[in-house]
Amino acid sequence: MAVHFPIGIQAHPEGSQTAGGKGRIIGNEKMIRLSIQIHPHRSPQLDLSSLRAECERLAADEALVRQFSWSEGFDEHAYLNLTFETDRPGQLWRLLHQQLYQASRFGSFMQVASMAVCEGQHGWDDYLLLHHYDAELKRDEVSDE
Repeated sequence: MAVHFPIGIQAHPEGSQTAGGKGRIIGNEKMIRLSIQIHPHRSPQLDLSSLRAECERLAADEALVRQFSWSEGFDEHAYLNLTFETDRPGQLWRLLHQQLYQASRFGSFMQVASMAVCEGQHGWDDYLLLHHYDAELKRDEVSDE
C-alpha cells in the first residue's frame, strides 16, 4: 500500500484534540504506522538504495516492527515512502531518528529531504508529524504508553 502524504502537510495546532495531548493515543486508538517520505530532489546526494537497505536491517527486529514496506511515486517530483507497522511507535521512532536522522551517514540528507508521520487506525484523521524538512513546522511527540 502506497502512502501519499498530503501536499502542504502541517503539524496539528497547539491543543488540537487530534494531537492527543502528548501525541501518543488518539481517543482509544494507539498509533500504529510510522511513515517516512523522502524527496530525493531536496538532497540528490542521498543514497536511496543504502537507505532502503538500512531500513530493512532495522525492520528485521520482529519484536519492534510487524511489517516494513517501501514504495516510489511521483507528484511534481519523485518520492519514496518507507512504512513501518508497529505496536511501539515511540521506541521505533527513537531508533529511526537516531539511525537515520542523527549519527548516521544519512542524517544531514534526511533532515532536509524528508518528513515523517505516525498514523493511527484512521490514517490522516489522527496523524502526528514527527519530522518535516521545513524546520519551522511544529513537531508532535509519540510514545508507547
